[in-house]
Amino acid sequence: MYLRLILLSLLPLVLTACNSSIPQLIRQSPTPNPGLSEVKQTVSSYQNQNVRWGGKILSVENKQHSTLIEVLSHPLTSHGRPKQADDYQGRFMAELNGFIDPEHYQKDRYITVYGKVDKSFEKLIDEHPYEYTLVQAESHYLWPEYLVNPNFVPYGHYYADYPFVYGPRYFYGPQFFYQRRFLYRGGFFY
Repeated sequence: MYLRLILLSLLPLVLTACNSSIPQLIRQSPTPNPGLSEVKQTVSSYQNQNVRWGGKILSVENKQHSTLIEVLSHPLTSHGRPKQADDYQGRFMAELNGFIDPEHYQKDRYITVYGKVDKSFEKLIDEHPYEYTLVQAESHYLWPEYLVNPNFVPYGHYYADYPFVYGPRYFYGPQFFYQRRFLYRGGFFY
């Protein structure tokens, strides 16, 4: 009885500890939080306004006292993680203080930046001029990479995650205890 009471009292502490690695500025969106497309139209009217933007890292360029990170902007989830989708909103540059290692902040990693809109400037993408919006970053978060389970194989309407197989309704136990569906001369049998 007392053990349950102790475990229940420790549960909120454990749950809050799991979420503490993401900075508070990244988890909560500023109000208002204009999108990149809004800001690009009139950067001067949004100068010094806080924004929370994120996306896929395209390049990292270290300067003498700061680092410029070129980001392909993606919409964010409510917790600030960039959605891995095809709908991007353009590109922006985030300026971070100090040195950022390009090996750690590699191309195609996802980042979320919280900071103030500074200015717009033009830079070439190959031979095409592109207008970037610069964000002076106060906080940023490099999201961990998604790992793909190599043993997870879709199997009909069941999903095999070796050694267990999950169906639409039931748990089917270890893989060698269920019947597989095989293709036999153009037809299926069990």
